[in-house]
Amino acid sequence: MLLIIASQAFAFGNDDHWVSGSGQGFDEAIITHGPGNEIMVTCNRGATNPGGTGITIKIGGQEINGPLTLIFDGSKSLSPYTGVITTDIRAGISWYQEVMKQLRSSRSVRVVVPNIDPVKFTLKGARAAIGAPCEPGLWRQP
Repeated sequence: MLLIIASQAFAFGNDDHWVSGSGQGFDEAIITHGPGNEIMVTCNRGATNPGGTGITIKIGGQEINGPLTLIFDGSKSLSPYTGVITTDIRAGISWYQEVMKQLRSSRSVRVVVPNIDPVKFTLKGARAAIGAPCEPGLWRQP
C-alpha cells in the first residue's frame, strides 16, 4: 500500500483534469492522455533566468518539433509549426497568446500530427491550473 501511495505522490500529470505545481520561480500546469502524451504550460514567475515561459506538447514521449494542428472543441483550429511554443522570440509570442486563450476557454483539444494517431486532451480545470496569464519571456527584464 505504501508503494502505491509513494508512486502516486511523485506522478505529475493526470488524464482527467489539469494539475499544477510550482518551484524555483516557475509555475507548471499539465494534462496527460495515456503514456507519453502531455501538454505542459510553463510560466517563469520570478526565476533568475528570464526564459522558460511557453507550451510543450509531447506525443508518444517525444516533443513535437514539426507541423501539428490543435483543434479546440472540435472546430477552432490552430496550426503552430511546432509543439514547443516559446515566448523567448517574437514569432512565438502570438502563438503562445492564442493557444493560451484557447486552452483557458475551451473544453477539449485534439492534437493532430502527420503520421501519428490524433490525441484528444481534456481542458477540464485548465483555467485554474494555468492561473493568471504569464508575461512572455522576451518581455521580461534580465
